[in-house]
Amino acid sequence: MMKQENSQIRKKWLFISLVFLTAVSISPGKYLLAEQKTVVDYRGKKVRIKKQVKRIATFPIPHPHIIVAVDGSAETIVGTHPMTKSAAKVSILGKIAPALLQAETGYLKGFNLNVEELVKVNPDVFFTDKVLHGMENLEKTGI
Repeated sequence: MMKQENSQIRKKWLFISLVFLTAVSISPGKYLLAEQKTVVDYRGKKVRIKKQVKRIATFPIPHPHIIVAVDGSAETIVGTHPMTKSAAKVSILGKIAPALLQAETGYLKGFNLNVEELVKVNPDVFFTDKVLHGMENLEKTGI
């Protein structure tokens, strides 16, 4: 039973890592993008990225840690889950990436996405590996 649980956890982290390796190939701050790039999201939908990604909002909790590990800072992270911000305040992550402590959190309440609040954060992209309540309106915003 324990081996099966560990295997499922490893598969989930592998999936999250692959999502972020794909995301990093199209994003963070210091890396230049072509004028436009098409990627396939976790739902299997083609998504066009039309400009250099400079502002990233995320969910769930581990995504910002991966962005910091790959990009070397949290300068591009403008929004994150409240628990990520809380954890960063009391961990080494807050010292390594103090910009994460300035990220907005008001667009997420548990697994509920408030699209109007996310629009106020003005991200270029929103990274998630979950379908959140409220996401059905996200596509209409251009994020």
